[in-house]
Amino acid sequence: MTAPVTFCPRDGFHTRTQKGLNISSMWKRLECPDSELFERIYTDANLYDGEELLIITESANQLLTDLENKALDENVTLPNEVELVLEIHTQGTEKICGYYFVEHSSRCLFWLEEFDAEKICDEIKVVVSMSHLRYEIESQYWTHWELFPNNREITSDLVDELRDIALHAASDSLTSRTSTALWNTEQNQIVLNLLNKINMCSGKRRGYSACVVGRMMRALTHNQFIHLYGQRGARLDRDQSVHSLTVKSRSLLARTFSPLLFWAPETHLQVLEKIWVDRLVHVRPWTQFNDNLIAEWKEITIIATVFLNANIVFLSISSVDAGGNMVENRSVAQIASYISALTSLGSVVLSSLLVRQAKDRQTATDAAKFLAKMTHRKCGLEPLAILYALPYSLLMWSSATRFLVGIVLVAIGVLVTLCIQTGWTNGPNSPQARSPLRDNLRESDRVTPTVRTAHDVESQGRNASTDTLPCCSYLTGDDSGEKRRRTWPFFFRSTSKQ
Repeated sequence: MTAPVTFCPRDGFHTRTQKGLNISSMWKRLECPDSELFERIYTDANLYDGEELLIITESANQLLTDLENKALDENVTLPNEVELVLEIHTQGTEKICGYYFVEHSSRCLFWLEEFDAEKICDEIKVVVSMSHLRYEIESQYWTHWELFPNNREITSDLVDELRDIALHAASDSLTSRTSTALWNTEQNQIVLNLLNKINMCSGKRRGYSACVVGRMMRALTHNQFIHLYGQRGARLDRDQSVHSLTVKSRSLLARTFSPLLFWAPETHLQVLEKIWVDRLVHVRPWTQFNDNLIAEWKEITIIATVFLNANIVFLSISSVDAGGNMVENRSVAQIASYISALTSLGSVVLSSLLVRQAKDRQTATDAAKFLAKMTHRKCGLEPLAILYALPYSLLMWSSATRFLVGIVLVAIGVLVTLCIQTGWTNGPNSPQARSPLRDNLRESDRVTPTVRTAHDVESQGRNASTDTLPCCSYLTGDDSGEKRRRTWPFFFRSTSKQ
């Protein structure tokens, strides 16, 4: 399959096109590094087609005339390095020609009419200033470099600028876990190695090297635009939102399913919310998260398969499953094994499907489209987190079902034991509570508590040694069924001689 034929102009556009015109007298064929055929005016139209050649020629003449007239009206001096790019579009049954002008000294694109920049700024919610928009316009300029690299001169200043950006990005990725750098440390090292191999010869135009520089600069300037580089409130960490901070509570869906799924959805949801920030996805954390999910689901598949085989073997025993005959009532062991087998099978099937789907979403573009599609208007990414948690949760239910009966029996046994122990301790025949201090006193030092009058108690207190200590009162009873009465505090005398 041949690549589309594209041309660049060699001379002016004063010759009218005619049928069978030899276009080599007016256009020069250039081949770009991506094997598409492409000095001042660029187009990717097929100029071997007489209709397209006529559209491009007339459009170029008209646009250049309008540019000169507008510059005279506005008293503006046009720079020397202005390029025009033309592209044919089909609108219904009519062919129209789109265009843009390129100004290299300011790295800017411009048009003769008002341009709706919303078309190139749809990845963010708001453009905060013209200086902010400037970065996206420059990103489009570097896209022009990448598409038409043949007549580009790579200067040492440009390479040094790109090298400085790569060095800073490598350092930021190395020292921060939430760096906004486009590439990680290893990838930035590759970029630096490529830049060191670019041969900068004065006057030499190297299309392939220019394509490399243009592609890298396009990606880096677009990344600056996304993170509001140089603006108030710029994003410093990739999990930080540049909009007002809002704390969103979990919906009823998440609060209901999280306990049933062993809170696995909450774990996935926290990671997803750090990756999908302001409807933007960063390729590095997404790739790491996706790879971890694939590894986890593969392990779950193996474990769930073992559980499934164990349940099938258990049910194949004739004494357990009644020889496969239909019976009126199934035992608890049979029901538990059937539930465990079904949940294990569900875990295996879901893990296999999710692994297959996750392998198709490795790039940032695919991830952004997928997350945008899975983001619910009210619940956000909660349904996706629940879906990702199902293989693990079903595996946990499969293992829990096998031990459910034993756990219930153990719990009941513990409760019954506690109930018996409580009844025995507080029963009517339980041993009488005594003071430990009273039991340790010698018989000769113990004072028998008796009922005394207030006068006797005061007298006893005056005659007691300064070392006497009060103890808590206790209740006594007798075998005759008399009413229990409270005794007075007892005392003990110090045996030390004064």
